[in-house]
Amino acid sequence: MFLEVFLSLCLCWLLWFLITTHLSRRSLPPGPFPLPIIGNAHQLGTNPPFSMEGIRNKYGEIYTLHLPVGTFVVVNSGRLAREALVTRKDDFSGRPNDAANFPLRDIFHGKDISFTDFGASFLFRRRIISSAFHVFGEGLQEAEERVSKEVGCLLEWLGDSDGKPTAPYTGISITMINIMGEWLFSKRYDYRDPTLKKLLSFNEKLLYVVQQGRIYQAFPFLKYLPSKVMKTLSEVLSTRDEFFGSHLSEHKESYQDDVIRDITDALLAEYNKEKSKKLDKTMGSKDDIKYFLMNIFVAASDTSASVLTWFMLYMVIYKEVQEKIQKEIDLVVGDHRLPNWKDAENLPYLLSTICEVMRHSSFVPINIPHKATRNSTINGYIIPKETVILFNFAAIHNDPCDWEEPREFKPERFLDESGKFFGWNTLPNFFPFGAGRRMCPGENLGKLQVFILASNVLHQFCLKTVGNEPQPSLKNNIPGPILYPKKYKICAIKRF
Repeated sequence: MFLEVFLSLCLCWLLWFLITTHLSRRSLPPGPFPLPIIGNAHQLGTNPPFSMEGIRNKYGEIYTLHLPVGTFVVVNSGRLAREALVTRKDDFSGRPNDAANFPLRDIFHGKDISFTDFGASFLFRRRIISSAFHVFGEGLQEAEERVSKEVGCLLEWLGDSDGKPTAPYTGISITMINIMGEWLFSKRYDYRDPTLKKLLSFNEKLLYVVQQGRIYQAFPFLKYLPSKVMKTLSEVLSTRDEFFGSHLSEHKESYQDDVIRDITDALLAEYNKEKSKKLDKTMGSKDDIKYFLMNIFVAASDTSASVLTWFMLYMVIYKEVQEKIQKEIDLVVGDHRLPNWKDAENLPYLLSTICEVMRHSSFVPINIPHKATRNSTINGYIIPKETVILFNFAAIHNDPCDWEEPREFKPERFLDESGKFFGWNTLPNFFPFGAGRRMCPGENLGKLQVFILASNVLHQFCLKTVGNEPQPSLKNNIPGPILYPKKYKICAIKRF
């Protein structure tokens, strides 16, 4: 009797599930039908979005997935990404507040800028950060001086290798950490300082938990079970409080009005200005600066380090591209000085190569999840409020509808017929810094960092593969929210 009742209830529930799921999907973009309880979690694969190519091939430029934490719409074309991010930017600028944003919500508590939901708090925090950037280091000249100083240390480090095999990832990552350390805290570290090792480990652990977090987004109950991921997350949180929290406390104690030493001081100054305006409690407090600092540090150092690690790999694989860039630099700069930002407009092939590395490598394969802030549409499909939107930049930047021979590495695609570089954001289907409300606030610093380091290294060195070892591959990458190539070694041979 009990078994018959149980089976009847299961049958009724299954019938209810099929009917309600069918009705809820009618106005959404197409997609695979979900299973009970787990939805489409079994179809994500181990390395999204690359492991989701089968779904994209079947359903095209936009499709819907259902997971235990909610409904996800995946956008795979530049045309639809621009519609959502630019044309309807206020409709799709939210951030998920629940398990769909694990572990980032646990790390930042919604008190930073990248992971704060769209609204008054987000606009306030973006204004604070923009004002702080403006107050400290106004203009590119001062920024370039700081970047060039650290790049000089990298050139010295490469020179000390004396043409022997060396892993560029290490030097590049240390350079990016020191650039951001100078900007944020007025602090840099010697290459042998144990703090650097700790920060490098922190970055790697953070990328690991974010990558593994996708499994936890599909199965939220896993976060309550002991695991390597949760242990690593605890270590990330400990470093967050110990490193970024201590720097903030030190700056609070030594802060002086009208003396702006770095970004931390600039942020404190901006918060002090807001005191008299009787801010709502939802705007947060000066203690939130800890999360700002970590957000800026990670976003700026990791993305730039990834692009530059890929750039050097492309240079040793595509030797003819490296040689062409070096001829261009020699013609414009000569051998008596190092390239600077003013030279950029006269180095179109280098700029186009940097953009092509960004496109071809898919260094940010899929964006931080967006959320629909109200009922809206994409490509005529109804997107209900609270739906999570993912922009598959790996597919967008390799879409044969927008890119001729997308799998081929062709820097020339960013040059016009006269050989001039036509800009980082000119092509409508290229999103190296995102777009719309959530566009990277550090775009200009990112361009500057990548250009100065790339131009200076190729001005001073020829990059070559290690003689007796197999050529490193572009296909071997380390899965994560920011892609790195599998660690490799090169030989840096002095040119002068």
